[in-house]
Amino acid sequence: SKDKERAAISTYAKALQALSHHCLNKMIFVDSSDSFAADYKSGFVKSDIFNFDSKSMLVSWVRENADGASQILNF
Repeated sequence: SKDKERAAISTYAKALQALSHHCLNKMIFVDSSDSFAADYKSGFVKSDIFNFDSKSMLVSWVRENADGASQILNF
């Protein structure tokens, strides 16, 4: 269901957020209470931006690739 998919992606985003603090040589991150941005220092993906609601559920995910293409997912 859509709710299960949203919950799974929210869990992924929160795990990436937790891991980012240990990957400073691979990414730069900006963390706030309602969003999390990761800029990657190498690879195909240039950045990910995750936006959360007041219940810490993901409301949008924006990914920009190194070639400039981007994808936006709204939940």
